[in-house]
Amino acid sequence: MDNKWNFKIELKSKTSFEVLKEYYGVAIPEDLQRFIEEANASNPEKNLVKINGVERVFETVLSFNENEEEAITVFDIIKDDQFKTAVPFGMDPFGNIFYCTLTDSKVVFYNHEENLYEDADCTIEQFISSLYS
Repeated sequence: MDNKWNFKIELKSKTSFEVLKEYYGVAIPEDLQRFIEEANASNPEKNLVKINGVERVFETVLSFNENEEEAITVFDIIKDDQFKTAVPFGMDPFGNIFYCTLTDSKVVFYNHEENLYEDADCTIEQFISSLYS
């Protein structure tokens, strides 16, 4: 992944993926797992992405460590989340959430102010490789 991931917090255990598997009832996509192993709780140097022609800021990767105190975690998001077909993996600076669908690893952007989900029409790998500054 051609990006610099700053302030990464190492993934403490891959059991987090098992906990999430129990929560969602399906396995977390392998490409998302690989990404989290590389960039857990980090901030990308290249942080802009276009979703449906609109430039968005991908500020941070959520931490997949349970009980993490230094970063927002996936567990912080899903405790109040109703979107059970995708797992959150990142946020913008305004509290909007980036999700990865569980069936086909597609990225979905959730705008919390408008309560609107937008299909980014790309896989997690395509999303990551399309980040620019």
